[in-house]
Amino acid sequence: LGVATNNIAEYEAVLRGLQKLRDEYLPEHLKESHVIIKMDSKLVIEQLKGNYKVKHPNLTPRYLEVKNIIARSFPSVEFIHVPRELNKDADALANNAMDRGG
Repeated sequence: LGVATNNIAEYEAVLRGLQKLRDEYLPEHLKESHVIIKMDSKLVIEQLKGNYKVKHPNLTPRYLEVKNIIARSFPSVEFIHVPRELNKDADALANNAMDRGG
């Protein structure tokens, strides 16, 4: 991603995860599936749920990309906020990757 905000990185993670899921599964399986997206970014979760407006212009294109892939490929998606204190292992992995520069 290069240099980006944490919110851009969070949206990019959701987008790449959905793209990978779409590309790895047959379309007929996706039609039957319920996708759950869990993350510690309350902002991104609430924006994707429609509870918060997307105000920052740099987030709008990513938000729209995520909403578009969901609309085209995933009939059932649920968004769950996981507080950081319950997400320590994933947070540690992310911090280690950033410290290594990759």
